[in-house]
Amino acid sequence: MEDVSKNNKRIAKNTALLYIRMFITLAVSLYTSRIVLEKLGVVDFGINNVVAGMVSMFTFLNGTLASGTQRFITFVLGEGNMQRLNATFSTTLIIHIILSVIIGLVILAGGLYFLNGKLVIPPERVEAAYWVFYCSVITVVLNITQVPYMASIIAHEDMGIYAYMSIFDAVAKLGVAYILVVTDYDRLKVYAVLLVLVQLCDMVFYRFYCVRKYKECRFRICFDKPLAKSILSFSGWNIFGSTASLLNNQGFNILLNIFYGPVLNTARGISNQVNNVALQFVNNFQTAVNPQIVKYYAKGEAEEMNRLIYNNARFSGLMVLYIIVPLMIELPFVLKIWLGKYPDETVFLTRIILLQTLITSMTRSVVMGIHAVGKMRTVNLLAGTALLFSLPVSYLLMKCEVSLHIIMVVTLLPWLAETFIELTLMKKYVGLSRLIFYKHSYGVIFIIGIMMVIPLFFINSEFEQGWSRFILNIMVSAVWGGLLIYRFGLTPHMREHVINKIRNIIKKNKS
Repeated sequence: MEDVSKNNKRIAKNTALLYIRMFITLAVSLYTSRIVLEKLGVVDFGINNVVAGMVSMFTFLNGTLASGTQRFITFVLGEGNMQRLNATFSTTLIIHIILSVIIGLVILAGGLYFLNGKLVIPPERVEAAYWVFYCSVITVVLNITQVPYMASIIAHEDMGIYAYMSIFDAVAKLGVAYILVVTDYDRLKVYAVLLVLVQLCDMVFYRFYCVRKYKECRFRICFDKPLAKSILSFSGWNIFGSTASLLNNQGFNILLNIFYGPVLNTARGISNQVNNVALQFVNNFQTAVNPQIVKYYAKGEAEEMNRLIYNNARFSGLMVLYIIVPLMIELPFVLKIWLGKYPDETVFLTRIILLQTLITSMTRSVVMGIHAVGKMRTVNLLAGTALLFSLPVSYLLMKCEVSLHIIMVVTLLPWLAETFIELTLMKKYVGLSRLIFYKHSYGVIFIIGIMMVIPLFFINSEFEQGWSRFILNIMVSAVWGGLLIYRFGLTPHMREHVINKIRNIIKKNKS
């Protein structure tokens, strides 16, 4: 119990650090996004979104190896074998260097194919699109070789440096936005080049920090073939699932460009930025929790791992719900204040993406549990097929000129199917209960969500859109949602823990 208590304190501390980072970067990023959209314009913003997204579509191999690298480094750290940990780091770094060369060449070949006549880009902006493309390729190659270093930071649960560098990244991008304001040169080209420079600065600092602080990050020529085979086997089965998830997102983005043009890509890009606000809340918590899930399994403590998965799913859902309910209700006003003008479909696209985030936020701990177990074949084949099925269905619906609103709702269904598949397999592997999971997360979140929305609908029917209604909705949502989460979202033990924390804070202030 003492180890569990220490782990919980570590999770809480790391989560707090990540939230401090989030609130600072969020304020800076929202302002930066407005400037970038204003200075690039709707068309250039959409071009940047679809071209950069297209490049990331070719990085599924890196995504699969990144998850494998994270899992194996964390697993070996949980075992406490430092010599093997250095061999693991060096082996994964060699693999990622080789992979960066391969993926770089693949992107150049495949990306140029799409740029030459496949994407809808105004003729006068084709040259700028090539600048975005080549800069995106450089960024991707740098990120691939960065994976083992980032995996080490997360495995050590060293979230302080992660938080500080995220603040630097946000401030640097604010500087990029300022340059867009004062420059007379092609702003899309300038934007692409400066983002590469920011990425390069991040990479250099992270590597310097890891080499100085973690002995295992001091690279030596060591290629553990059995370990490499295990990582590649783990990642190999993950390729199909990662590809399916990637095509589900970026492939849909390309379909939007082909059928609706770059303006709708701008709408989706804005939607993703709004969604990132909600996503950061849960990502911070999960980044702090995920290493503990893997370490529990490495120590053979499956029961503790399952309990952490149940709680993580509920907390993640509550965090997202607390943010997205007032955001979805007041989204038109928020976008108007934030951006001024925006494409018409932005509101609906954002609401659907927020619902998707709510669904997936409660599943991520289950996915991490599967990664800890290491049995990747079945889950990727089944869940990947469910996600991949969404793309041809969307294509057919667009071809038949079905309403975009209906198409977006249909895209949510594969994510629900993915959750059921992953829960079924975790039940088989470590005895995770589907009934407890759904009751502990979906059941609680669904009821609280409905109860949160009711008073906000009443307010919207009585007041006109504006600052008064916005502030009232935020206040009611914060208080009413907080009470609902405290009463129905927390277990009796959790409520008692919260009360004790508040009492301790009051006592300290009095003394």
